Amino acid sequence: MKKVMYFLGGLVCCACLLMMFQHKNNSHDTKGSNTVLEDENKQHADLSTEISSEQKTVSWVNPSEIKEKINDRLVFDAKVIIPDNFSGGAFIDTQGIYLEYMDDYFYDYFAKEEAVKEKMTYELLNRMNKKEQGVYYELTNGNTVCLYPMELIYTRDEFSEQYCYVIDTSLTNTTSYNANLFSQEKDLSFQSRQAVMEVVLEFLGGMKFDRSHYVSRIYSLDFESIKEQYSRIFDWGFDDSIIDIREWQEEDEAYEICIWQEVQGLPVWTGKVAYYSIVDDSEAPIQATYRSDGFCEFRIKDMCEFRTGSNRSPLLTAEEIKDIIAEKYQDILAEETIVVKELQLCALAINQGDGTCEIAPAWSCIYESDTGYNIVSSQIIYDARTGREIHDN
Repeated sequence: MKKVMYFLGGLVCCACLLMMFQHKNNSHDTKGSNTVLEDENKQHADLSTEISSEQKTVSWVNPSEIKEKINDRLVFDAKVIIPDNFSGGAFIDTQGIYLEYMDDYFYDYFAKEEAVKEKMTYELLNRMNKKEQGVYYELTNGNTVCLYPMELIYTRDEFSEQYCYVIDTSLTNTTSYNANLFSQEKDLSFQSRQAVMEVVLEFLGGMKFDRSHYVSRIYSLDFESIKEQYSRIFDWGFDDSIIDIREWQEEDEAYEICIWQEVQGLPVWTGKVAYYSIVDDSEAPIQATYRSDGFCEFRIKDMCEFRTGSNRSPLLTAEEIKDIIAEKYQDILAEETIVVKELQLCALAINQGDGTCEIAPAWSCIYESDTGYNIVSSQIIYDARTGREIHDN
């Protein structure tokens, strides 16, 4: 079912983009004993103090927005987004080590004693670009568990996938995105948001996830909002000949949970930088749907532990990135007007192909161009230390 949604998003995002920019964009978790976790937490605390102290001597000021016409082809009408937890000004070199997934733990948690109806294996690429076996299990109760080299997926039953028609958290899927219409504060009747988050973190703790450094969003899918948002499928032209139309009930209320790991106050983006796509903070590497009767779905794409070096680099400001973009655009021939809409600071995981990733502080630049047929959003990403374009990760 979800392939239908992805296809809709693809129709919008795959329009021919301007030749002005090339776009592209990506991790955190800890493993080991409680002692190791305590040492890691102390190290993070020491780093925070160190960076805050450094900020006293580093001048790093950013506006909340940039509004400026560079020329007839380039306009900035951009929000500048910097995470509240970022202490500003500098970033200490950080390496991510991808955690080995605890497949047995994941399988036992979601499959329990249920019998396997069908088992299929696939040869899939892992993070070192080598083939590794991935396994798909269909259980007799209709649930599925996928243990893939780069992703773990649990789906409780086919109905669970209907939630993808209720809420879409991907900002790049402009025709379907509607997460902003759901409350991020309201508690549902069956359980509080805080209690549900504790269930999620308890499970992730068994996967050696460091719960002391993460950022999250929890969307409350209340009954009225579910019904209203689900009705969009009729606007898209779906009917019961294409999908099984769901008759939603109050017991279908659920929470949609999105989690990112955090390094030095910056959320770690692990999405893949590629042409004709946008990596943003809507691509959460950990996502779950939770109802009164438990998880409907759980997905894990990336978890890392982090190791810091000794080198501290000052970061370019949003204004300095603006100047880099303006200079680049002077040499680009184009008829359309480019409007830069957003400059956002993040930490991007860049896969090194050996089971590790570089964690690079990065400025994500989202811009719009008019193709003559519609407005197309696109992206270019800059290393916040050097101003170098990041084309691949």
